[in-house]
Amino acid sequence: MFRKNEKNRRFFPLFGEKGFSLLELLLALAVMAVAMVPVLDTFAPAVNHASSSSESALELNYAREKLDDLRAMAYADLTITGSGPSPIFSDTVTIQGRTVDRKVFISHFTFSQGGWQGTGGLKSVAVEVEGVRLETLKADV
Repeated sequence: MFRKNEKNRRFFPLFGEKGFSLLELLLALAVMAVAMVPVLDTFAPAVNHASSSSESALELNYAREKLDDLRAMAYADLTITGSGPSPIFSDTVTIQGRTVDRKVFISHFTFSQGGWQGTGGLKSVAVEVEGVRLETLKADV
């Protein structure tokens, strides 16, 4: 009836032929899946870092925007209402769905040179948004 070779082909059609069986294919996919886990784990910190950098850039832009507004003001309009590191005023901005404080610090700029101290008609103006701080000096001219 059937020769031995024909009987094997009937139950195992790929036996002795070129190609891959379903079992070999599943085994290869399992090996690749296990090998890809460490590779994909290296991408997670990179994505988090890129997101953090994007937020820092937005915070910097909001601080720069406020600092530009303060630079445009006249020297006399930059009032100092206290002393110490407390902010003169603050407002809130929304950065990617997160509300953060934007603080403004204004103080007299003092310097010392050779034992002489003075203010020299300068005010220190700083804007801080979530750890990003920009500072500049405003002269009375």
